[in-house]
Formats: sequence, C-alpha cells, structure tokens
Amino acid sequence: QLYPKIIMLYCLHPATIGGYSLLVDGLQVYNYLRKSYCQGLEALCQPDAISIELIFQDKKIISIPIFQQMKNGNYSFIYTPYANQINGTESAERAYKMISGFIHSPKNQLKFKLKQGEVLV
Repeated sequence: QLYPKIIMLYCLHPATIGGYSLLVDGLQVYNYLRKSYCQGLEALCQPDAISIELIFQDKKIISIPIFQQMKNGNYSFIYTPYANQINGTESAERAYKMISGFIHSPKNQLKFKLKQGEVLV
C-alpha cells in the first residue's frame, strides 16, 4: 500500500457549528501505547486486530490492523472516530480505547478552524 507523504485539508464551505480539524501526532500515539501497554500495541499490529463497525449509511464492518509496519520500517496508523462498535481481542479493544482517550485529550491535539478557501498542509 502507498501512504501519502503530505496531507492537505481544504475548506470549501466552513461549518456554522463545529467544523474543527483536529491533528494528533501518530508517533506520540505509538510511543504512548508502547510505554503504557506494549501487549496492546502488539495486538493492534495484527492483520485482523480489530473489527470496526462504521457509522455510515451502509454500516460497513472492516477488519484492520491499527498499526502497520511499512516497507521503509515506519509505521502507519489508522483511527476513526466513527466507530459504532469495536470487536477484537481483549488486549486490542483495551488498547484501542486507550488510543481514543489519548486522541480526545485536548493536550494531545492541534486544533484548527479553517475559513473558506484556506488550506492546511
């Protein structure tokens, strides 16, 4: 799989309520879990680590590794706040909940509210 080296957010129309873009450093998430719950990190690296039911119209269920080592030795990290239900081993579920808590803590976030036509790279 190919992963982007640059991610860009563009505001076409600003939201009247909310509309914040939150950024969290994936390396900080990885290091937090590595130090706090290494067994959970290992569980989330498994190919079918967790099944996530997404809250979209078609309620898709996907099984994915949350952390995946790429060919260059770096890790990719996948997280969605749109999970309706999470199923996996006890270690994987606990680790995913820890990640969610880390991500939702304002001290770990960069928060932006883009205006119409603004770009965040």
